[in-house]
Formats: sequence, C-alpha cells, structure tokens
Amino acid sequence: MLDRPLLAKSGRKLVLTESGRVVVRYADEIFGLGREMLDTLRDRPVGKALRVTVGIADVVPKLLVERVLSPALALAGPVRLVCKEGNPDRLLADLALHEIDVMLADAPANPNVKVRAFNHLLGESDIAFFGRTDLASKYRPGFPTSLTGPTP
Repeated sequence: MLDRPLLAKSGRKLVLTESGRVVVRYADEIFGLGREMLDTLRDRPVGKALRVTVGIADVVPKLLVERVLSPALALAGPVRLVCKEGNPDRLLADLALHEIDVMLADAPANPNVKVRAFNHLLGESDIAFFGRTDLASKYRPGFPTSLTGPTP
C-alpha cells in the first residue's frame, strides 16, 4: 500500500503526481523485463533496445522530425524512439527533470527559463510570401519593413 497519491485532479482531468511518474517508470521497466523474459524463453534474440525519448515542439513540422530522427532508426542495434510533443517551455522543464533525452524546436531555448541546455542549429529553411499582384506591388519596396503600419 502506498501512502501517497499517484493521481491528482487538474480541471476535469487526472494527471500523474511526481510519485505517479516514478511508479510509471518502474512499471515500464518491469513490463520491459517481462517481455525480455518471454523473448528469452521463446528463443528469440534478446537485444535491449536503446531507448531515446525526444521532445518535439508542437510547431515543428512532423516531416522534418522524421528526417532528423531517421538516422537513429538506421543504427545497427535496436532503437526505441519515444516522441513527446508539447510546448517548448514545458519540454525544457521535462528535459531538466530527465523525462526526455533531447528536444527538437524551431528556436533556441528561452534564456528566461532557468534550465541548463545547449542549443545546436540543425538546419535552416526559407520562407515564401504570396499575395495578390496589387498588394505585392505596394509592399515589395522596403519589404519586410513596409508591412509595419496600418493595413490598406
């Protein structure tokens, strides 16, 4: 019997408490060992997969995520990727709590968030603007500064 709650009410939902998260991590390990035991008894090759938990900022395109993470799946040994999508500041907190191993975002870590994190630029992409011919002609001179001010 546990002397502490595993769930707490948050609005209309139940969320895991810190104790609940610890129990879930132990349960994952227990069930993983159970699967490994069954594989051993069934004479299947047992190679514990490298588990990598990736936090993905909700604004990052999923096609880009697939391209960035695909080399990890091509490694010689088994790899288990666990992806968690969310708000970048929340994911940074998860990184600080070691709930994720790495994070993919569209911008560097917010310096106001007191988390020791290292930023690495993985790539850049272009942006294209499209508009009606009359508006494009009007705003092209001095673009993008010409966009500040009242709209026509």
